[in-house]
Amino acid sequence: MSIRSMTGYGSASSSVGGWRVQFECWSVNRDRLDVRPRVPEGFTWVKPKIKSAVKKRIDRGRVEVTLDIDFEGESEGASEEFIDH
Repeated sequence: MSIRSMTGYGSASSSVGGWRVQFECWSVNRDRLDVRPRVPEGFTWVKPKIKSAVKKRIDRGRVEVTLDIDFEGESEGASEEFIDH
């Protein structure tokens, strides 16, 4: 069963191969579903995946998802490991 409507906020972060990845998500109740992903330059390929994941779980509301990515490590090849999608 998917969520019918919601108002809320959540965040999560993790480190992968020298990269720090953080998601923030907030939503407000609306009559229809409106998903608005914001991603860093060069990561536009993630937008459809974010929209799809939200649409599988939420029926209505305005949902804003922000993705922040920062390189923290010094290992060679870390960018290839992370970006290999």
